[in-house]
Amino acid sequence: MKNEAMQDRFLTIVGHLLAEKFYPENLTSLIDAWQEKLAPYMTEQMKAQPGSSPRSLGSWKYEINAFKTVCEQRPKKVMNYLVSYFRLTDAEKQHYFGGFLARLGE
Repeated sequence: MKNEAMQDRFLTIVGHLLAEKFYPENLTSLIDAWQEKLAPYMTEQMKAQPGSSPRSLGSWKYEINAFKTVCEQRPKKVMNYLVSYFRLTDAEKQHYFGGFLARLGE
């Protein structure tokens, strides 16, 4: 981004989103809630759609856990990609992502 004001606004917004909406515990809590609501219907769904994925309750749970792993890791990766792309200093990283890092305990 060549416009410094726009870059600042973008990084500020992303930093806030990572610390709040996309914080790993928030995402996994949502997934757990969806899983709990959908679990009673999954066996019926698998019978109604033979040959579709997931093929078993175990594979459904495996896929949910894989999705949770991505949600736990992705926010930090996004931050690291942005730090690298914009060549942020440690002070700038702290400025934009300090709230997120604090919640991670870093």
